[in-house]
Amino acid sequence: MVIVYEQHDERYLGYAADTMTMSLTDLGYRVIDSVKAGGLWAAGDASRDEDALRKAMMAGENFVRMLRLKGEIEEHLKSIAQE
Repeated sequence: MVIVYEQHDERYLGYAADTMTMSLTDLGYRVIDSVKAGGLWAAGDASRDEDALRKAMMAGENFVRMLRLKGEIEEHLKSIAQE
């Protein structure tokens, strides 16, 4: 989950991230990671935020690892069920 906001201070974000996480979880999604990118006012600002880009890259890598692990577990469970 990526949250982009205009304020420079994350305190002004309030409970938005928690609310989004809980809402997605209630809908059956699993939130692997979240990235908060603040102080972004104009188009293109996010592409210049090195910290947010690094965190988004790491979140994407975590997501890929989770998908791979999920696939490995499913394959393992299939092989056990066939025994």
